[in-house]
Amino acid sequence: MNEYSFTLNNDVNIDEIATSGQCFRWKKVNSNLYIAPIGSYLLEVRKQVKNKSVVTIYSDMTDKKAKDFLLNYFNLNLDYQKIIDSIIFDPYVKVAVDKAYGLRVLNQDPLETIFSFMLSQNNTVLNVSRCIERICEKNEQIVLDKRLSYFPFPNIETLAKLTIKDYEEMKCGYRARYLNRIAETILKKKMNLERIKKLSSDKLRTKLMEFDGIGEKVADCIMLYSMRKSELVPMDTWVQKASIELYGLRKNCTNKEIREFYIQRFGKYAGWAHLFIFNHARKYSKQSKNIKDCFVNTK
Repeated sequence: MNEYSFTLNNDVNIDEIATSGQCFRWKKVNSNLYIAPIGSYLLEVRKQVKNKSVVTIYSDMTDKKAKDFLLNYFNLNLDYQKIIDSIIFDPYVKVAVDKAYGLRVLNQDPLETIFSFMLSQNNTVLNVSRCIERICEKNEQIVLDKRLSYFPFPNIETLAKLTIKDYEEMKCGYRARYLNRIAETILKKKMNLERIKKLSSDKLRTKLMEFDGIGEKVADCIMLYSMRKSELVPMDTWVQKASIELYGLRKNCTNKEIREFYIQRFGKYAGWAHLFIFNHARKYSKQSKNIKDCFVNTK
């Protein structure tokens, strides 16, 4: 297996990315080191001085392909500062950005993202991570050396062999039957997850919601975090509460109305604005009586 290292600038904040709720296999080894299996590869990120980090990818790719993979995964081909400048006119987003500069939307593997966010329904990040790890343990372990080993995320053929009982034994709960059907459906329909990314957001949402158990929120998470639909705003309780408290939207607003409000306000990077608001509200609301206060009183 090849080893390739790449320096990340200070517009990649690994601490914030790893705990933002969009990825579930990042593990903090110590204050300066993270390890993350990404699909069939392994990333090792070491934080350096001046907020820079060095990411090492262990894979069977050439250096050029490994670099392209990292550029794609971290969305490094996008002008980060231009994105930030387009959304910090909003005072609440500015507060969130100031606290978490370098947080960015990732571009993850669609299959793993589908399974991850299917598991995220009525679940904690910790439980999702544990379930994903158990699913990965159905794959063959890759041992790099005495220090590094990991289980790659299974391919669709391996996943299709798992039964509802298998998923139940992995403590996936009521989601077991949905996870079982996802793999079967993808194989049966010969669905190319890379190809369907080219569909419009509305058509892609409809396509994803054909899977049993995938609703609007999960579909939008999948599209934002693995299919480059950067304008999407996944709805959950944090975003709904924030939308009401910060922007005065009525309590009975539909998900579609909230989503359209964000797109009208923030444009093509509404999903990035949403991630900053979601991340800040989730991390700092315990310090305040309500969500709005945590955007004013955060120290």
